[in-house]
Amino acid sequence: MRPARQTQCAKQARAGRGLPWLSAALFFLASLLLAPRALGNAEPGRSGDASAPDASALEKAFQDVARRVAPSVVGIRVQRLCLDPAGGRDLSASNPPPERRVIVHGSGVVIAADGLILTNEHVVQSAAEIRVALYDGTVAQAEVLSADPRSDLAVLKVSRNDLVPVRWCDWQSVTRGQWTVVVGNPFGLGNDGQLSVTVGVVANLGRQLPGLGENDDRFYYDMMQITAPINPGHSGGPVFNLRGELIGLVTAMHTRTPADEGVGFAIPMNPPIRRVIDTLCHGRPYEYGYLGVTVRALSPEERESLGLPFGEGVVVQAIEPDGPAARAGIAIGDVLCRLDGAAISSPGQLAERVGHMSIGQRATLEYLRDGRAGAAQVTIARRDPLRVSWLRRTGTSARTNHSPR
Repeated sequence: MRPARQTQCAKQARAGRGLPWLSAALFFLASLLLAPRALGNAEPGRSGDASAPDASALEKAFQDVARRVAPSVVGIRVQRLCLDPAGGRDLSASNPPPERRVIVHGSGVVIAADGLILTNEHVVQSAAEIRVALYDGTVAQAEVLSADPRSDLAVLKVSRNDLVPVRWCDWQSVTRGQWTVVVGNPFGLGNDGQLSVTVGVVANLGRQLPGLGENDDRFYYDMMQITAPINPGHSGGPVFNLRGELIGLVTAMHTRTPADEGVGFAIPMNPPIRRVIDTLCHGRPYEYGYLGVTVRALSPEERESLGLPFGEGVVVQAIEPDGPAARAGIAIGDVLCRLDGAAISSPGQLAERVGHMSIGQRATLEYLRDGRAGAAQVTIARRDPLRVSWLRRTGTSARTNHSPR
């Protein structure tokens, strides 16, 4: 039987030599059929692995996140009292303009089982009534426990002790390009407790929104840019990673068109913001540090003439008399370079660092004056909106889009 097999093999070999194109075609077809299976089984991180993610596995990950976090997300409906425009009527102290109620929709996320809910301050400001739609379909009255306009955060309280709190992220694990799941209440569609889900990625970190909210003394610095679609009503809603952990709070959209199209931004759940939230959860206002100056960024030419490295130095434009900086000897025109040894890279970065310093803390402020280096010891004061308002008006001749430090 062995010779017979050899003869048959020989015939096949001769036939194969006559049809080389058929062998090549069959090999190519087999490669196409086996490629998806091979790519699906490939291990990530292997050298030379160019496989695409398994779409069904990714889809299931989104579904799992949406299911797990749903009990922790709420829809918010606010009745806000506003003055009705005069409309040509003769108004006076004895005939004030009538008030009208405006409905505002927003979102929120449960942060404690005993009824604490985190949202944006701008969602609940001037609220006459706040109603929260919970996951189980019930609607509860809410009150503002504490709010902080500067960070645009507010903590609400409802009379429940069986809510499902969100899980917090490890901020060090948040990176540009990672998947995000946003759950919210666009246009009030989630007022039945069934909120909407959108998906995107972290487009960038450390974004600043100059000018936005400045009249309300809001400070949108170090923001998270996201690609998940957001609309009116998403404000205050959570941004999750694929582990179902809270990484941000939807806050703003930057757009140049009347349509709801643009770039979305969220407040990042980083350590400084977590400290603000912890303070608000105890029913206390958050106190910000204050230096008593208005500053602007250095131009490249100014920085080069002073011999400063890229990303270092801001110029003092206005200074509060008898404020912390003035008492330390800082003057208009000084170039502030370092605070406690760390470079001052921008007006926003200085405001963020000073704001989160302790009241009464002493710090070393290094500066240049007429090209000569100096250092001063400053004592951080408590930020008072009235002082800030005066300093902002003083610095209007050299507008900077940045609020006073």
